[in-house]
Amino acid sequence: MCACPKCNGSGWIVIEKNGVEFANRCDCVQGEIHTLRADKANIPERFKHSSFDNFKITEGSIGLKEAVERAKIFADNYDTAERGILLQGSPGVGKTKMLCSIANAVLEKNPSTDVVYVDWNDLVRDLGSGESFESRDFSLINKLTNRIKNAKIVLFDEIGATRPSDYVKDKIYDVINTRYNRMRLTCFATNWQDDDPRRESLQHRIGSRIRSRIAQMTDLCQIKASDYRRVR
Repeated sequence: MCACPKCNGSGWIVIEKNGVEFANRCDCVQGEIHTLRADKANIPERFKHSSFDNFKITEGSIGLKEAVERAKIFADNYDTAERGILLQGSPGVGKTKMLCSIANAVLEKNPSTDVVYVDWNDLVRDLGSGESFESRDFSLINKLTNRIKNAKIVLFDEIGATRPSDYVKDKIYDVINTRYNRMRLTCFATNWQDDDPRRESLQHRIGSRIRSRIAQMTDLCQIKASDYRRVR
């Protein structure tokens, strides 16, 4: 998809008036930032019908069956659960599908449950757009952060995929720390590991404060499996 020629894909157009720069929303956003889509739970189109019933366990996988079972137990018992889940594994092992299966299972059980799926890349972009400009309307960003802070269940996907600026990292920490203090259920999925010497650690990608909160809020599920997108 090509970036908007007006805002170059940022969602913001910078204008100057009387020597002062302002950041206005671009028409391409149509009054909403991506993580505030009209779809209540923000579930990606590809995964709107994901369920644990159609989850394929790849041959030779390690931890995948256990992670699916853990996710299903969480979805079935979210009313009494005290901790979320952290899914760690390489791309293509089914982490996104697992998160969306949780959302669909919870909403099937109780459609009024406030469940929100959040893509880390969208969140970093939405929080960071126009951050360097002093004159700025923060109403949409406040709406976004308040929604994530207050939702009953939040499913953070792709954490660490985009390296956030210090400004955005502080904003994300505030959101996660608020959920931690309010004991709100939160699940996470990431391609980044804690102990892979060949790559940066998850902590290096997201910061020690956020990583510490995630550790206290979740039970870890590590998955080793083939990339199902490349298996035919």
